[in-house]
Amino acid sequence: MNWQISELVGSEASLFLKAVQLGMEIVFLYDLLRIFRRVVLHNVAGEIVEDLLYWILVGYKMYLLLMTENAGGLRFYIVLGIGIGCILYLNSIGKFFVKKVSGILIKIKYKLFRILYKGKRRAEVPLIKLRNKYHTFQKWADIKKRKNYQLMKKKLTQFCKMIKIVLCKQ
Repeated sequence: MNWQISELVGSEASLFLKAVQLGMEIVFLYDLLRIFRRVVLHNVAGEIVEDLLYWILVGYKMYLLLMTENAGGLRFYIVLGIGIGCILYLNSIGKFFVKKVSGILIKIKYKLFRILYKGKRRAEVPLIKLRNKYHTFQKWADIKKRKNYQLMKKKLTQFCKMIKIVLCKQ
């Protein structure tokens, strides 16, 4: 009889430790989400979608823990274990993790953008010259259009005057 009780306590202690681990995983995933939000700026709709996906993932992980380890039964010590795991993570690694990792990733992002921008500028120089030639041609074509328009207007005016003269003489 004693052997069965200790086995039961051992399995519940194992389940409690797995719940603590799950609590740490949950907060770690949310920290990754916070890092992503700091590095990649986006609007409120994007944040809503991210939160929705996060909570679906968290719910799925909790469901798996409960179904595989406890036949779907929710016990108070499981909720307590998840809460303790969250608190342990937040008071140990969580204090520094988001600031340090997001700071490093933001620096890398800006260095990459700077490198890409310099490369873009080098690649843009021939394109800018081509664009300037196009604009010069377009201005020339506009001048030609204006001159043609003015010439056409002048000829039409002369033609109208000729018709008036002809009609007035009759």
